[in-house]
Amino acid sequence: MKHVSGVFGSMALRSSVSVAQALEVVGTHLAEVEGFRIRGEIVHVGESDRGLWLTLADQDAVIALFVRAALIAPSDALRPGQVVEAKAVPRPEKKAGSKWYLLTASRVRVLGEVGPIAEQRTLATESLEAEGLVRPNAWGGFKFTPPRRAGFPTLNRVIILTAQKGAGWGDFKSQVAQHLHSGVIETRWIRVQGDGLVEDLTRELDQIGAGDADLVIVMRGGGGWADLRVFDDVRVARAVASAKLPVATAVGHASNISLTDLAASWAFITPSVAGEAVRAALWLQERRDEASRETRAEGPAARALSASKRAAIESLTSDLTREREHSRSARQVAMDLQARIRESERAYAEVWLFAEKLLFDAARSRIRTRSRWLSALGGVVGYLALLATNGGGVWGAAGLSGAVGAVGFTVYAWRGPRRAAKPASTRELRRAPKTLAIWFKRLQEVRTPREFRVLAAVRPRA
Repeated sequence: MKHVSGVFGSMALRSSVSVAQALEVVGTHLAEVEGFRIRGEIVHVGESDRGLWLTLADQDAVIALFVRAALIAPSDALRPGQVVEAKAVPRPEKKAGSKWYLLTASRVRVLGEVGPIAEQRTLATESLEAEGLVRPNAWGGFKFTPPRRAGFPTLNRVIILTAQKGAGWGDFKSQVAQHLHSGVIETRWIRVQGDGLVEDLTRELDQIGAGDADLVIVMRGGGGWADLRVFDDVRVARAVASAKLPVATAVGHASNISLTDLAASWAFITPSVAGEAVRAALWLQERRDEASRETRAEGPAARALSASKRAAIESLTSDLTREREHSRSARQVAMDLQARIRESERAYAEVWLFAEKLLFDAARSRIRTRSRWLSALGGVVGYLALLATNGGGVWGAAGLSGAVGAVGFTVYAWRGPRRAAKPASTRELRRAPKTLAIWFKRLQEVRTPREFRVLAAVRPRA
């Protein structure tokens, strides 16, 4: 550290140096710094393709720490509120052609699941819940208010509490530019960070009476955790919740949810979104006022006509409701009929399959019976032919030939069921029945294996 101080001291004695020269000296000496251990509580976690950006803080300061993705195990769950210890080294990086420096962690170890900052926030929330200023489980059910569903009261006067030169006021102003000079929007400048916010906000909310305005919006642009930490102060949240008129908040970015947001009547993601909500409310209000003026200018006859139109519309609406009910009932009846038809088709298919199985079983039984009879007949003929061979001569040769033929016929007839199970040839398929009635009739009468093969291979649809 003495060497670094000496270098900066010698630079100060010289003439002015460029930014690149200054960064080069800083980078050279940061590269010489060995790693050190840093301990703090995670107050924000940002994700990127390269790794995690952790914002570590204690009661006095805040620092950013980068953890590479390769060092994060799938089982690790780094989240706000944890107390961690990291071994870190300041490293120079290059971005957009210029040098910058970040604190890079080489190891992160979780020391505790709940740090003092998170515990302080929990105690503040419980205190406000006990006072009835914040609803129970407000953190779990918190949602930012959509601009079109704000549900503001009639806005005759809106007071904006924000910093005069803040980015939040500029974003809000761009959304309501056409209403800035109408007398509806009034701005009051306050400090928007540190204890200055607590003093200014408390004073302004005490001075604004219930009839002085219809809505107060506490507004501030984005910033770091240290800048926005004051909105987690129980004093700020209590001042907003105890105000004499509705208060809305529009602080920070989408990732910033504070205790003050829980205590407010409406909470918007950014000042721009709050401006959209105010603009939408004022536009609806103008349309209602125009319709009311037109109705008053029309007179009794026009109002009577409007009443008849309303009655006609109500009648048509009632008829439409009845038709919808009838349509819904008819649709339900149609769905029931379709279900019954599908059930009937399924039952019919099951019955047909059962009947078809019975027909095929009966046909196979007839083929087996016929094959047995033919096999027995062939055996008898062969036996008689063998007896004829004892006479010798021509009759003996004829008897031997007859016996051989009878044996072959017996084997062929005996193999009838096996031949019925083979697939039909193309030539046999030409004899297939053309209609279902003919197919059904032939199946009841079939006795030969060849015909059975054809009927088993082809079944007409109709």
